[in-house]
Amino acid sequence: MDLSGVDKEFIEARRRSLKRYLQILCRHPTIYDTDIIKFFLTFQGTSCADNMKATYKNVLDEFSSESQSSLNSNDNIEKHGEDSDGIQMFRISQTHISFLHQQFNQIRGYLKSINEKNFKNANDFANIEKTLQTIGSDSTSIDRWATGPNDYWPTIQVGLSNLPVEIDAISERINEQYKRDDEVINDHFDLLIELLQGYTDLCKRFDDALQIEQKAIQKANNQQKRSSTATDTSSK
Repeated sequence: MDLSGVDKEFIEARRRSLKRYLQILCRHPTIYDTDIIKFFLTFQGTSCADNMKATYKNVLDEFSSESQSSLNSNDNIEKHGEDSDGIQMFRISQTHISFLHQQFNQIRGYLKSINEKNFKNANDFANIEKTLQTIGSDSTSIDRWATGPNDYWPTIQVGLSNLPVEIDAISERINEQYKRDDEVINDHFDLLIELLQGYTDLCKRFDDALQIEQKAIQKANNQQKRSSTATDTSSK
């Protein structure tokens, strides 16, 4: 794949995201030991996705533990009836997770803004250092017309020439703090947000599957009612 035209920062951001996602999977108490994860991490060759799809095409996901045809029986219609308490708890959890995801995203934005200001401050101090060095190394001859009866300027210039060392130390400290904070935001805070995003996506998948299941149950109930009506009519 030719990536010559792709922004390097974008590639690096995607690399970090993939690393965090794999860490989430590998830290999961159940997922880390599944054959699919082992296959993905140890696969050598090309077309990993196609090979995974072909190898595990019959593996059920969390919404496929039972076949769709099983919904046609009366027992399973009763079994799959909506659990109002469970659904209500799911809705509350779904709303809460979405709320947390939104709030932490806002906090991340604030932290990024603060850190960008710190980076700018470090650059500003570096520019101050360069400016002071320029002033301190200025060899322009100063005559009495400019200074009057005093000769303070050479002393001031010597003092200014010593300041860049202190300014450089400040710039370095701010820059190091920026790097540490940026690492915390990228490698820790983003991990939390991506976990919440994963739960948000999972809730969405569950909600979609729940709606499909409920439609199937409703359809089966309607068919059962029509069948019962037809039987009663024919018996009369």
